[in-house]
Amino acid sequence: MSDKREPPKGQPIQSRVEPKGDGIRSMGATNVFRVVNFELFVKPNKYAMSAGVCALTLCFGYIFYMNYKARADPSTYIALNEDETQTIQRRQSKWQ
Repeated sequence: MSDKREPPKGQPIQSRVEPKGDGIRSMGATNVFRVVNFELFVKPNKYAMSAGVCALTLCFGYIFYMNYKARADPSTYIALNEDETQTIQRRQSKWQ
């Protein structure tokens, strides 16, 4: 009897052992895939995440602010076009 253990026949031998926890980072991928799916290959960073959350919050806040100002402005109104789409238009006359 020999001391070496042989793998069972019919099963491939793993030539490369991946460290646990690397996930998709350990897969072979093209540079284009890595650029397009950047967040899959970068380790989480709390500072970058907090900056992104702040930037996204400011963007949404600005959009809501512009929407509020457009609705509160008495010189604009929502008009229904002939093709049944709605647009915001400025009033042409103060009598209307």
